[in-house]
Amino acid sequence: MPAGRPRSFDPDQALDQIMNLFWRKGFEASGMAEILEVSGMARQSLYNTFGDKKKLFLTALSRYTQMRHESLRNRLNGSGAFDSVCDTVFGEVEGSGSMAPYGCMMVNVAAEFGNTDALISKAIREYHMELETMIREALERAQTQGDMAPHVNPSRAARGIANALNGLTLMRRSGFDQVAIRDAAESALDSLTPPV
Repeated sequence: MPAGRPRSFDPDQALDQIMNLFWRKGFEASGMAEILEVSGMARQSLYNTFGDKKKLFLTALSRYTQMRHESLRNRLNGSGAFDSVCDTVFGEVEGSGSMAPYGCMMVNVAAEFGNTDALISKAIREYHMELETMIREALERAQTQGDMAPHVNPSRAARGIANALNGLTLMRRSGFDQVAIRDAAESALDSLTPPV
């Protein structure tokens, strides 16, 4: 390559590789040398494009949020609203819901940081609030369709299911067997269906 010619790279593809690294290893365990390697970018190009490691991490969290919410929105907008909620919950049981064997990136980040960083805590809260909103909207549709018990408060139920999704992800990542995970998933949905 001639001297002075800028190196060619695709920022979106590089970000996806960096996101996967952070998702797999976390923030602290992902060193700059490894970030540069997976991105295929030169150090200065990386800094010019994404900023420092913290800004890069926040950008990766934003990318994960966008991908995860798009995946969940597609699943939750299925033909039957209640069935789509069940499919979402049981997707976590089977391991198809969080899109990778590393679990939910946001759950991993919350475990790594706790509430020690205001910007990261804000990203986690916003992720979770949007998750609750999507589930609540699906539950409201299910109630309108008569597939969910009329006494159930969709907002409270959505909060419970969102937390159950996080718990199911942790159970799967921690090595619980499928029977235990499925039992936990079923218990999260038990109170929602109307009596037959």
